[in-house]
Amino acid sequence: MLDYYAYARDQDLYLSYVIIDPQGDRSKAASEGGNGEVAVRIVDEDPGGVTIRGAKMLGTGAALSDEVLVTTLRPLGADEARFAFTAAVPIAAAGVKLMSRRELRTSPRALRLIRGSASAAGAAMSFATTSVSLSY
Repeated sequence: MLDYYAYARDQDLYLSYVIIDPQGDRSKAASEGGNGEVAVRIVDEDPGGVTIRGAKMLGTGAALSDEVLVTTLRPLGADEARFAFTAAVPIAAAGVKLMSRRELRTSPRALRLIRGSASAAGAAMSFATTSVSLSY
């Protein structure tokens, strides 16, 4: 972690993060099909890194980021090891797709409150077989 911090600092990177799984069947764990085919998970691992696939939500500032930190905060069961990872993914990595929510500038009051700001909040991210290096 300290090596990554030094790397991000030295490269002057702007970082964002995604931690929320897309909503699925909340009565089931991801490993039982609740959202296991949608949530970001490890699909392959080798000495050079891991390959992830799936989606996360609420990447505030992701459209402006150099890299996005991908992790989960929900408690995981013993059978959910493929969801138990944290990775820094370059926003321009092959397979990364940003899906922005509808712009919130719909009322004159909202326009006054956010005039001049970039509309980059709330992006969802899709990782279509994205490889992540284990070293910096």
